[in-house]
Amino acid sequence: MEVNLRFKILPVIAYTIPTFVLVYPSFFISYLSKNLDLAYWEVFALVAVPFLGRLIGSLIYQFLKLNSYFISFLLLGIFTILQSILNIYLLIFIRFFVGILFGILTTFAVEYATKSGDNLILGLTTGGWSLGWILAYLLFIMLNNWHLIAVAGMFIILLAILGTGDFSNNIIVEKRRLRLPSTISIIVYICALTPAFLLEIVPNILERINMIWIVLPSYFLSLIVYIILPLIVNRLGLKISMIIISIIILTSGISAFLFCPFIFLIFTPFGLAVLSIIPKYLTHKGENPKRLGLALNIGSVMGLIIPVLSNIMPYFPEIIIVITMLSLILTLAM
Repeated sequence: MEVNLRFKILPVIAYTIPTFVLVYPSFFISYLSKNLDLAYWEVFALVAVPFLGRLIGSLIYQFLKLNSYFISFLLLGIFTILQSILNIYLLIFIRFFVGILFGILTTFAVEYATKSGDNLILGLTTGGWSLGWILAYLLFIMLNNWHLIAVAGMFIILLAILGTGDFSNNIIVEKRRLRLPSTISIIVYICALTPAFLLEIVPNILERINMIWIVLPSYFLSLIVYIILPLIVNRLGLKISMIIISIIILTSGISAFLFCPFIFLIFTPFGLAVLSIIPKYLTHKGENPKRLGLALNIGSVMGLIIPVLSNIMPYFPEIIIVITMLSLILTLAM
């Protein structure tokens, strides 16, 4: 019973905690800019470096034979502690390696959440991105200190113990061949991931206007949307639901970035929840389910580009939302 419970909970932890490590620097953009003497776009590039490592991590996972959870979590905890060191060259290396571990652990999480056969665990695992952001925000509010928040690495090292003992026999990963996803799958994921990438710059925007508090309710709302979205899909159908959600993301995103930050309360939950139905859509279109994780992580490379360009080019967030959401709608209509 204990092993079975750990087997079900582990994917949620394996997605939530790496997300926390990945995103919490987004709340320290101003601090890092000042202490590292970097322009804002350079800080965003530093913060987004893991999205390159994420792709490599997902590729590494394809060839693992043994339990990847224990060693990955152990290293993630160590690198979280090292992340407190304010040295630009060291941070580039650390953030890149965090991305590799993120790719390994989240690919593991999605695979084993699916194998659990528990829809609740699968939903919570899919919502791990939101849970990670919520955890990052809460620790930022409570500690508000770059060095103290890195101490969380000690607790992450302790979490590695969950993947040891007899339980590790249940999470053996077989060696597999590399299977490349279709071009359309990669394009769909790039479009669907764009709102999540734009949300990397939102804490800094809200902090400047003293509205950082919007982050917490917006991510809690995303968990609710994750739960109700399957019900909407069952009632309206997959294609119609995705078109409606794309339109909501398009209109709320433009409004939030241009006019009213309160609309991030709409943009955030729908911008994240759309990712939960992309796998079902692509599978329905004939994509091999085993290739979806790689398609997701290939698309995630844009996570480095979009935040940087958003700080260099005026109105880039609005432009990229229009381009990607219209592209997604056109793809769905085909």
